[in-house]
Amino acid sequence: FDMESSFSTDQVYQRLENFGEAGRQSYKSFTYTSDFIFPLSFFIFLFFLSKFVGERSKLNLCYRRILFTIPIMWLAFDLVENAMIYNLLSTYPDKNLFLMTALAPITTAKYTLLLASIILPIITFLAFRNEPK
Repeated sequence: FDMESSFSTDQVYQRLENFGEAGRQSYKSFTYTSDFIFPLSFFIFLFFLSKFVGERSKLNLCYRRILFTIPIMWLAFDLVENAMIYNLLSTYPDKNLFLMTALAPITTAKYTLLLASIILPIITFLAFRNEPK
């Protein structure tokens, strides 16, 4: 689910069905193991990248806070997405229309924030770095 968005409730339900029982169980255990550990590890990298860039750039405090906040927001959206997927997998074949409808925008926001968490620090470092004395 979190690799490719499904933009309708029918698409979400069809994907759940296509997994089969064994696939749904496997995905559930992936959701609370690897899909928790990797985002947390990557968040730490992104946070320290933002910290590194913020400390070495000619930025005002507000922009530095934005740099720090974007990775936090990405992690929050990723964890919310994982919780939604876990719930959908756990309650299958019941349909939770709210979660099925909200999944695509949450996934899209997650990837947008991830991209911003990587690109903004790089651009900021290249454009606003302090010159060595």
